[in-house]
Amino acid sequence: AYAENKAAVDRYGSLAVRYKGDNLEAVLVADTTLWGNATYGHADDGWTVTLGGNYKFSNGLKLIAFGQYFDKMFHNANARAGVVRSGLMAFTNNAGYGQVDGWGASLGVNYPLFGGTVKFAVNYRDMDNQTGYDFNRWTVAGAYDYELSKRTSLYALAGFSQEKIKKNGESVKPNGCQATVGLLHRF
Repeated sequence: AYAENKAAVDRYGSLAVRYKGDNLEAVLVADTTLWGNATYGHADDGWTVTLGGNYKFSNGLKLIAFGQYFDKMFHNANARAGVVRSGLMAFTNNAGYGQVDGWGASLGVNYPLFGGTVKFAVNYRDMDNQTGYDFNRWTVAGAYDYELSKRTSLYALAGFSQEKIKKNGESVKPNGCQATVGLLHRF
């Protein structure tokens, strides 16, 4: 562990503004990370700006959207799983993403159906790093959530993700899918 007054420690700060009206919710978040030199050497400090929100129509349909821009942020390759992570690590010679700049966007819907809620989302992310790699990822996911009581629900979800990684005219497209069924109980 590193003491707080040492250069090895990462420091983080953020500021957010939220609006909540009858049918509209929106949030704007700006944050910065002052990278410590223990993990990333003398990497430039990173920052992110995110704008998102949702709007609920009278028929119960909820539209959800967000956009994000980031600069000099580290993206953890370990957050990726299975074939997508294996393809990423093989193509980058185990370097992963590194420090990246880019943007992302997401659009989703929730709709009440048969006593539960149907959910669908499409996400896109475009980023590049300082060593010349370009990363583009599409993710599509759908789910159904059914409440059995105030604290217990059943859910099923499925998703697909594909990452395109390019450098020097070469590219790979690792992809993966996931399906899950479960029971959630809130204590």
